[in-house]
Amino acid sequence: MKELNKSKKDKALTIFITGGSSGIGFQAALRLISLGNNIILPCKNILRANEVLTNIFNQLPCDLSEKGTIYTPVMDLADLNSIDFLCSELKKRKFNIDVLILNVGLQYTGSKIPRRSTQGFELTFAVNHLAHFYLTKKLIPLINRSKHSKIIITSSEVHNPMSSGGRVG
Repeated sequence: MKELNKSKKDKALTIFITGGSSGIGFQAALRLISLGNNIILPCKNILRANEVLTNIFNQLPCDLSEKGTIYTPVMDLADLNSIDFLCSELKKRKFNIDVLILNVGLQYTGSKIPRRSTQGFELTFAVNHLAHFYLTKKLIPLINRSKHSKIIITSSEVHNPMSSGGRVG
């Protein structure tokens, strides 16, 4: 995260992060906003967005004068139309994105019937891979406006059968 820090004289970065409503993504969003960056943290629905905002404001120090802003639009990564809608909205509002963090990941195991995305793809593939690829493709024009843009992709060891996460399935 050192490279995403800004000094007092630097312009705040606009950072779009998926999976920022819990876990590592939530902790990253807290840290990045506390450093004065502006965060776009999409949530699956409005109830989750309100919950995330409450959690963030409860965990940030009282002095918010040096903090960045946070925008929690609705976007469901299991629905490509939802991604289209949010990307169109960001373009209309003339957002620039300095950093895209692709952090969300899910895995459903043990189900006899596979879960499906809105478009009918197996849900783990749809969210973890297809949605991130599609989102990145849609946001490239907004990312290209930044002189020093970054795309960061996180992963876990769920793919590794020798790890505790990989043994779940």
